Amino acid sequence: MNLSELKFGKVAQPLRVALTGGTASPSIYEVLNVLGKERSLQRIRQALLLL
Repeated sequence: MNLSELKFGKVAQPLRVALTGGTASPSIYEVLNVLGKERSLQRIRQALLLL
């Protein structure tokens, strides 16, 4: 399976943890908006490095 075939439900919780450090947060869209593109990408990259 490639990334374009993933459903949002499969990546929502890992993305939430990568962005906020926790499993509970406002909407992911709200979090992305508040953090901004560069900070969001930075946090996602850092989470991927930890995997």
